[in-house]
Amino acid sequence: MYRRIALVMLVAVVAAGCGVLQGSRATMGEVSGDSGWLELTVNVKSASVHVDGALRGMIKSAGKPQLFVIPAGTHDLMLDKFGYLPYTAKIAVEAGAVNTLVIDIKRVATEVVKLPEDTVEAQ
Repeated sequence: MYRRIALVMLVAVVAAGCGVLQGSRATMGEVSGDSGWLELTVNVKSASVHVDGALRGMIKSAGKPQLFVIPAGTHDLMLDKFGYLPYTAKIAVEAGAVNTLVIDIKRVATEVVKLPEDTVEAQ
């Protein structure tokens, strides 16, 4: 029973075309002739991955490669996460190939603002 449910869920995910693959290159499988893999390694987890303005997924683990199936050609890539500067780049994805990119996104600079003494209420 549980195997059938798991199989149905797996088929549903594949049919939905989520575009995110995880695993080693040995288990990647094939992509259509007009697509390639974008292998992203990002220094923070939970960063959103946008390709040509469309959300393609999120980074699940910091410092570990994650695969995305992307149509071949030139695209606008953007990574963003609250508290970090957005990362943008033009990327070229070669059909049928693994296109590797390592990204180090930077934290937003913050500063401590000290209030003048007279604005603090005495208790």
